[in-house]
Amino acid sequence: MRRNHTIPVSSVVAHLPEVAGLTLGAVISAFFGARLVLRMSDRRLTTLMATLLTALGLLLLVEAFVPFGNAVLTAESAFVRGLAGALVGLGVGVVSSMLGVAGGELLIPALVFLFGADVRIAGTASLLISLVLVATGVWHYHRAGALPMTGGPRRIALSMIAGSLIGAALGGLAVAVAHVAFLKVVLGSVLILAAAKTAGRHGG
Repeated sequence: MRRNHTIPVSSVVAHLPEVAGLTLGAVISAFFGARLVLRMSDRRLTTLMATLLTALGLLLLVEAFVPFGNAVLTAESAFVRGLAGALVGLGVGVVSSMLGVAGGELLIPALVFLFGADVRIAGTASLLISLVLVATGVWHYHRAGALPMTGGPRRIALSMIAGSLIGAALGGLAVAVAHVAFLKVVLGSVLILAAAKTAGRHGG
């Protein structure tokens, strides 16, 4: 991947305990979250998600201009960081499977604010975690017969995959030269827009 030439995957090694914890917790809860979403539609969860995304977006916007200082768990042991990552991952997995998102909306802020990761490294780590998380959700939905494989949904999915690959390549080129504060502003704005879209879908 192009991102690997600008932000090496090896840079994630320093955050390996929390990345492993986030992945484990998210995968476990994604399985149960997928089962839950097949049975019910939780309006309260949608509202909570919109509120959470707005709060995280505002935090990133503020932190881009007024750094908060040391992250909460930066100085903790690998075990504590891994355990905290697993607990956070449990929540991320449920939200991911129920709302159909990859989880980066929550993973990146968690890595930045809780574990002190650079926003670019957090983005790389979230990609690695999301690959496992999304694969788990897709596998479970496929087994449940809830994953359309033909017709319109397939064409839409293929178009989105193509667009995502192009966007990922362009993003990988831009991340090497973009200022960290700028990336936080962009991410914060995206989270707030996502919250507005989620709330609008909920209201409709």
